[in-house]
Amino acid sequence: MITDIKTNIISKFFFLTLTLIGFYSCNNSKPLVFEKQNLKIDTLINCKKFNCDSVKINLLNIADNDEISKSINQEVEKTACTVINIGRVEPHKTLKKAIDEFHDSYLNLSNKYPEGIKPPYGIFIDYEKSFQNNDIISLKMKSQIHEGGLSRNDKITYLNINTKTGKQIINDELIKDHKLFNDYAEKIIRNQYNITQNKPFRKFREVNIFFDGDRFYLPKNIGITDKEVILYYNPNEINVSTEDGIVLKLNKQEVAPFFTINIL
Repeated sequence: MITDIKTNIISKFFFLTLTLIGFYSCNNSKPLVFEKQNLKIDTLINCKKFNCDSVKINLLNIADNDEISKSINQEVEKTACTVINIGRVEPHKTLKKAIDEFHDSYLNLSNKYPEGIKPPYGIFIDYEKSFQNNDIISLKMKSQIHEGGLSRNDKITYLNINTKTGKQIINDELIKDHKLFNDYAEKIIRNQYNITQNKPFRKFREVNIFFDGDRFYLPKNIGITDKEVILYYNPNEINVSTEDGIVLKLNKQEVAPFFTINIL
């Protein structure tokens, strides 16, 4: 009987100890701290063949070596690769491979120019942290890519990352009900451009915004700040006449229920 009581007390003490350790660990986990990483371009390209001054890549990096930090760093690098190799279905996972392919494409194009003429060339990528809480990190990437064509490709890209897994959260996973959120966002953009709900959507053409099929759709980029949710349309998404794209700013408190993850 006494032995059973001692065993029961020890078991309860052991369980309580584990519970406290688990609670302490969950509430004192090391925060994910980003540092600016200015890449040394001469480690990525041959500066004797290409102008290294035309390539500037500034990433955000977490110095820790745990699996989640490494996964976040990989997502940051992979997203940068997507804008360097425009049109590639499966982006390279490393900047070295992405830039190598970029150079090959540039050389193929430059060979079509008359001798002595070099087409414009350049890569600019810069990250900044837009928002971070215990559940999600939202990063904003500005990019300017010139691969030798007539025009430069300027983009804004938002990367949303799950802090528990270190993996990107795509828009399909971020929004609970796409139709409801789509309808809400359409009301906002109509108010922003003074196009009432009873007017056909083609009226947006009068303000030089051309949605395919004259219907509203959410952008590829959804970002988060301290107070707002950002819907950002790059110019090629809606054939807009401005180089800056279109920005819709939504009140974060109001739209938080649309999201599958805590964004507050």
